[in-house]
Order: sequence, then C-alpha cells, then structure tokens
Amino acid sequence: MKKIRVVYTGQGFEQDAGQAMGSDVVRGLIELITNADDAYGKSTGEIRIEVVRPKSSKDTTVISVRDNAIGLPTEAMERNFSTLGGDLSGFADGESKRGLFGRGSKDTAWFGKTVFESIHDGTYTELVLNRDGSGTLDHRASTAADHERLRIKPGTNGLSAAMHVYPQFAIVPDGARLEKRLSTHVQLRTLIQRQRVLLIEHRASRKTTHPIVWDPPPSDPLLEAEIPIPDYGVSCKLTIRKLRQRIEGPVNENSVIGITIRGSRTSYMNTFFDLSGYGTGLLSGELECTAIDDLIRQYDKSAKGSGKDTVDLKNPYRLIRRDRDGLDRNHPFTQALNRLVVERLRPILDSLEPERQEGGSKQLRKDLSHIGQLLSSLVKEDLGEDEDEIGGVGRPTKENPIVIIPPVSRGRIGTQRTLTALVLAEAVGGGSLSASSSASNVELLGVPSHPVQHKTFVGILISQLRIDLREIGTTDVTIWLTDLPNFRTSATILVHDEPQPEEIPPTELEWKNETMSVTVGKERNLTLRGPAELAPAGSAGFVIEMVGETTELLQNVGVLELTSKGWLEGKVRVRGVKLGQRCKITARALGQLALGAITTTLPSPISGFNFDIRLVDRAEGSTRGVVTTEETGRVLLLFARHPALAEFLGKLRTDGTYVNERQAAARAVLGESIAAVVSDFVLRIDIEKEPSLYSDVDMILQRRNTLFLRYIPLLVRALRVEPET
Repeated sequence: MKKIRVVYTGQGFEQDAGQAMGSDVVRGLIELITNADDAYGKSTGEIRIEVVRPKSSKDTTVISVRDNAIGLPTEAMERNFSTLGGDLSGFADGESKRGLFGRGSKDTAWFGKTVFESIHDGTYTELVLNRDGSGTLDHRASTAADHERLRIKPGTNGLSAAMHVYPQFAIVPDGARLEKRLSTHVQLRTLIQRQRVLLIEHRASRKTTHPIVWDPPPSDPLLEAEIPIPDYGVSCKLTIRKLRQRIEGPVNENSVIGITIRGSRTSYMNTFFDLSGYGTGLLSGELECTAIDDLIRQYDKSAKGSGKDTVDLKNPYRLIRRDRDGLDRNHPFTQALNRLVVERLRPILDSLEPERQEGGSKQLRKDLSHIGQLLSSLVKEDLGEDEDEIGGVGRPTKENPIVIIPPVSRGRIGTQRTLTALVLAEAVGGGSLSASSSASNVELLGVPSHPVQHKTFVGILISQLRIDLREIGTTDVTIWLTDLPNFRTSATILVHDEPQPEEIPPTELEWKNETMSVTVGKERNLTLRGPAELAPAGSAGFVIEMVGETTELLQNVGVLELTSKGWLEGKVRVRGVKLGQRCKITARALGQLALGAITTTLPSPISGFNFDIRLVDRAEGSTRGVVTTEETGRVLLLFARHPALAEFLGKLRTDGTYVNERQAAARAVLGESIAAVVSDFVLRIDIEKEPSLYSDVDMILQRRNTLFLRYIPLLVRALRVEPET
C-alpha cells in the first residue's frame, strides 16, 4: 500500500490566510501586537506600531510592530515563521500564550508580504514571507545601524514585523481610526493595560503619535459568580458591571457593552449570547474560562496523530474559529456555555427594563398587534431562519464550480444590484472571473471582483459584481472562469417599474429550497412546488422518501394544490431528531422527481419568532425603537416621545390615547418608523451572519432600502384608517 501526504500549496496558504485576515489590516496588527506581548512574557515593555504612508494611494503602506523583548535566533525564526500548524508558541505545552492554529503572524503576509527582522545575541536575521507562502531567510552579525533602525536598544534583543500592505488587497485606515479600533478592541484591552503601546504615523514629513490606551467607562459591580459546566467538569467566573450611562449600539469586538469571553491570556470575543433588550446598553463584563484553552490543547493533541478514528463528542473539532471571530457557536461546549450564562443574564436584563407606560387606544394596539403578525413571517423569511446557510442555492461543486446569488434578481429601473459569485477554490486557481450581459438594458459596472476566501465556508471563494438596471426587460448575466470558459453560470435579471417584487414560478417539481434545516426537538413544514400544468385538475398527490437518521419524516404522502400564486404547492412535516449528517429527502409526483437535503441545528436561546409591537410613552435619545427578546419571542418597542413621533402623535390623554393617533400623518409616521426599525434589525443580523457580503457602504444601503421598501407598503395598508363620519 502506497502512503501519500497532502501537499499544502502556495494557493492553499493564500486561501487560509485570506480566510483569517479578510481585508482588515487591524486583524493583522492584533496578531503582531499580541505576539510582541507574548515575547515580553511576564515582564513589561514598549510595543511600537509605526505606519509609513506612501506619497500615492496606489503605492504600498508599511506597518511595523516592534518590541524590545527576547528576539529570536536564526533557527527559531525559520522554524516559527515557515512552519504551519506547529506547536511553536508554547501554548500546547500549557504556557500562558495564545493558540491560533500554529499560524499567527504568518497570515499577515496575505496583505502583500511581511518582513520579520530580529536581533538576538548579536545576530541580525531577516525573514521575508510573501503572500503565496514563499520567502527568503538571511542572517549576519548585527550592527549599530540595525539597532537604531529597529529601535532596539544597544546590547539588547528584539523583533520587528513589518506588513507591506498592497492597495489592491486592503486599505489602511487613518491614524485616528486605527487608534480608536486598537484602543477598544476586545483582544487588546488587558494587554494595553500592562504594556506601553504607541502608534506612530509617518505621512510625508509629519509624524503623529497616538498612545493606545483602554479607558473603560464608569461602572458599578453588579454580579460576580462561578458558572459550573457539569458536562465538562469545569467552571467559569462571570463578572458583570452596570454602566452609569447607557450606551446605544450593537455589541461587537470594539463595543464597550458586552461580555468578554477570556482564556488564561487571550480574549476570544465580546458577546451578549444572542440576548437583546434595553438592558444590554447598561452592561459590560467578563467571562473568565481557562477551560477554553484546555479544550483547544486537548483537541490539538488528539488530532496530532493518535491514529484513532473515534471522535470526542464533547470536543469534536477546534473550539475557536479559523477566522479569529471568537468561539465556534455550534461547538457543544459553546452551546452548553451559552445556555448556562443566559440563565444568569436574562433575569438581570429583565430587571433593568424600565417601567413601560404603553400608549395608544385599544384599536391602535390591535392594529399594531396585527402588524406584528404580518411582519413576523416576512422577517423570518428575510433572516433565512430554518433555511439553508447559503440561502438555498447550494454550494459550488466540481461539476458546477460557480454559484450566483441570487440566481434570479428583480429590481426597479434606475437602481443597482450586486451579484455574488461563490466559486470552488480548487477550480479558480489563481485566475480571475469574467462576465457578460445578454442585453443592453443591464450594464455591468466593471468586472467581477478578484475572488477572495469566503469568511465562513472553507474552500469557497467569493466575488461580487455590480450591475446598473437601465431599461425595463429581462437579461441573463453570465459569469465564468476566465481561464476555463466552459465553467460558467448565469443569473436572470428582471428590470421593472413596479414597487413590489414577485416570486418566480416553478417550472418543474421542486422543493422551495433544495437545502433546508430543522431544529433538534422541533417540527417544521417543508414546501413542495410545481407548475400548474402538472395537474390540469388543480391538485395531485405526491409521495415522500427520506434517507438518514437525523430527521424524522412525519408524513410520507401529501397533496399538491393550485394556489392563488398560479402554481401548485404542498406541505410535508418533519421533526429534528439529532445532530449529524444531512438527510436526503425525495418527492415523487406525476412522473417528476424533486431532490432536497435537510440539516439539523441546535436550538437557539431565543424561543419563538412572534413580533409584538408596543408603543411606549418615553424617549430614548435618538433611538426611535428597538427590537428586544422575551420568552414569547421578539418585541419591537417604539418610543412615542421621540421627536419625530411626538410631533405627529400629540399628547397622551388620561385615557391612554394620543390626541392625533387616528390622523393620516400620525399613522404614516408610525408605519415609517416601524419599517425603519425592523429594516435596521434585519440588516444588523444579516451583516453579523455574512459580513463578506457587505464589504462597502453601498451594499449596506442597498440592502437596507430593499428591506424598507418590502415592509412599508404592508404597514401603510395595515395602519390606514377610514375617515370618521
């Protein structure tokens, strides 16, 4: 039997580094800064970040991170910066250092190249690592000029890592922006409290120095508790503080609000565990859990060569995400941790909810309740809840290496759209994509962007193409691999002058989504569709078969019936049983076959999806409304004292009604406000799920406008009142 070994190519290096870094140089800076901190160990010192701006924006920006710690000898430089996946930092042996896939600073070469320079015991070593993983190594006796250039004190050691950022791969933010992001980033907050970190920006003949300092807002202790995790025999320490002033905005790696999850030396993420509400703007804290480090070490050792085929179901894969965005939310430990922390957090958030004086007449409250029911189904569809992770279109395969999202797009004349191409990485190689339009009513705004590694899906690249909808009509936009023109796929673009999009009719028997999901322990309906001509009588029976053990089929027959949409639809009910491989589901009717797949997911901490809309008689600064979470589902709180609402609603009477609540202007403002709040809510979740699809402001605004135009007609109709007679 011949033994083989997987070859890790330069292309593979680029793809992995691209997944880790994206187009954000701050990620690269964090890698280099935390490595410098590790070099100091338990001692303290200075970490200098120097940004040298070019004269032209088309030229390379150089960002150096320098320490005056231990430096590295030549052999250690080669071992550390040319070996992937090794236990080189000391993390695997239990040292208080980070453990990120044995890659760390090597990924920073993704932006162009990284030059590592070290002075150790009189020897100067330079290692250049290029974007494709190639590089050079050289060493010699160090000189006084080396010490001066690298700002390493004479007679001491140190290391410098310089990212050469090519403008086609990333944009370097200005100094003030860099200072703000580094000073507040969750992975640096404790580091910059023990080390002196300076950001020096060189632009032409001007030099600006920005101290990097974490300045937490004033707060008061609220909770300190041990959280036992029985399934793992460990516990975590939860500390929560109440801010003296409420802060609005989402929770992310730079937000003051949120609970920071920490290991022994690393902060992995900042989160509210899918909880929301008024109280989230008042809380910050830490969850210290060294068990995270232990689980990472355990997995690395078990995967290193035990030779066993068994999988530890409590620790089946690496707990931290490859892209550095925190813990993998589907890991069993993360799921257990989330549930236990939510049990402690939810009562605290409930206690911080201010007393609500709900306003509006009985009829207005009834109208708002009705709107909530109508919105719930639309928002559920827009969020893709219980649907496939890539929107039901499937992933690229060897047979079909390109998938376009969306495959069919309708848009109003005079607007623009973005088509997203998912490309199988092994098919595209280092090449590019080309595109064409079958008609002149759609204009391509440039060429497809250079494919980069998808943020979530390994082995899949992502590219985007902007199109301008110029004239009414139908066009096919085709995207293909420039070097392999036979591999191509098309999307249909329908340009119209109507306000509302329409669902595309089926042309054959099909599942509404080829890939679907169901939550373990819950039931859901799957929709089967077919063209009307399949059943001239208006209905037809169908038979269902399922292969797999993770999903239970609750019925194996059903009926397709003609709907008001003009095609046939039928439902089949399934239940999630356990996590595991996908189940295949097949429908047969009238000589046709529909194939689909079902995945199972773990329950979310959020229960239900009902939308309860409440008009609350108070103001919350510039915020017109928020979406919070309660046991029964999601609640939209609309703040009636917001200036834009108060002017039209008028004063609140003693009987709880507003003076002008039946007037057309007041109803219109209510509808517009609800549509805006819901659009922002859906958009925020969209961006958190798939940030790579929202890489510029235009994409964000386009998606927001699309959502708003989808909701506003429904709201205007539902809130319309007949004139009093």
